[in-house]
Amino acid sequence: MMVMCEDGKANTQILFCGPHFAASHNYTKEYLQNCPSIQVDDLPFANIPDLIGNYDIYVVKSMRLNSDVIARATRMKLIMQYGVGIEDHCIDVAAATTME
Repeated sequence: MMVMCEDGKANTQILFCGPHFAASHNYTKEYLQNCPSIQVDDLPFANIPDLIGNYDIYVVKSMRLNSDVIARATRMKLIMQYGVGIEDHCIDVAAATTME
């Protein structure tokens, strides 16, 4: 049995940051389609700073998650980089590791 939040929404929300590499979020949505407790979204860059606080897991594609955006990630459990070789360019690691 899958557990939903009291408001009927998924209790784990995954955000793919940015429109590039669409297969990444499409495959993830498809893989998790039978798990109603997990919601997978992708948002345009412009919407991410205002909505990032609604998500638990962030998959960064080709957007810079700086300290200002990370500070709004109040439910953050995990930030991960999609791809390899660009980790130092997309996530402000110092800001992410000092979140309380």
